[in-house]
Amino acid sequence: QTFIDSVAKNLANYISEIKDEYLNLSKIEIANLFSEQWIKYLPNNDTKAILIAYRAYLDYYKGNYDKALEIVKEADEIVEKKDSKEYADILTYQGSLNSNLGNNKLTKDFFEQSFEMRKRLYSNQDHTDIASSLNYLGVIWSEKKDFDKALEFHIVSLGMRKRLYPNKDHQDIAHSLNELGICTNITETTNT
Repeated sequence: QTFIDSVAKNLANYISEIKDEYLNLSKIEIANLFSEQWIKYLPNNDTKAILIAYRAYLDYYKGNYDKALEIVKEADEIVEKKDSKEYADILTYQGSLNSNLGNNKLTKDFFEQSFEMRKRLYSNQDHTDIASSLNYLGVIWSEKKDFDKALEFHIVSLGMRKRLYPNKDHQDIAHSLNELGICTNITETTNT
């Protein structure tokens, strides 16, 4: 069982590393096939749940948001309902997919739950997951047309990302700057 858990966790880490490589969908397909094999041998735990959730990436990238959400819901049924990185990620995935499906109320609820959990998991420290949650919440408030609230979240996210990646260019910092620019532009346009 220890060996199975170790292989499954390594597979989950691998999928996490390649999930943003849009051009490598075949790698995700292959990894998904392997994960389906290993899931059979895992007890109902967080590793099994996150491997199931990662299977949703392929449908997500293909625009099959309903199907991807069903997969993530399956993972949500298995994950232990306690503070964990896996559970926070599954909540975030549900938020993102509901956003793509236009379910804004659910999106906000999932993002807020994930953010609160991540704050508890990484209390009193900067963490990339907290910065991402702050960014997601900023986007939600922008969509609700509360740009002042959105700016607050984006500013905090940018500050955290600058502390996490000091003196270097990083895509997360660029992303925060982009969100701030969009929000600031809209705020200035609506105030004039």
